[in-house]
Amino acid sequence: MMRNAFCVAAAAFVLVPWLAAAQDGVKPGFIDGLAAPPLLAQIGDVQIADGQLQIDRITVKQIPVEEKRVVIENGVAKTVTETKYVFETSVERRRFSLVKGLVFTADQKPVPDKKLAELLTKGLVVMVSGDKSGNIGKDFLKVLKPEAIVLLGPLE
Repeated sequence: MMRNAFCVAAAAFVLVPWLAAAQDGVKPGFIDGLAAPPLLAQIGDVQIADGQLQIDRITVKQIPVEEKRVVIENGVAKTVTETKYVFETSVERRRFSLVKGLVFTADQKPVPDKKLAELLTKGLVVMVSGDKSGNIGKDFLKVLKPEAIVLLGPLE
């Protein structure tokens, strides 16, 4: 009887914190090993009071364009197709929730809430998690200065 009560108490001790963590959701963080590559993005509109940041992700794509032209080779005109590449720039606007996500510096120190308005300014380039879990691999932080801003959490 005593053994059964001990097993139930031990199970509750282990499961209750796990269930509480599952309800709150796991907070994103820095992980060792493989992780999806993070994104570099520019902060657009800053609304600290609403807990939202607008993130502008700028992408540049090379698009192949085929052009036909006539060339004369050994006195004979022939049509040649050439492929040229045109660069296309696009801006993808997403939202980052300061409530669901976390703001750190690249040296993995949390940014206090009272410093957010000072640090998160329009035009600032930040590193943002590239996967849905919100995690960033620690190896990616090596290319940043220690004071660089890192946003942990998914983009909406």
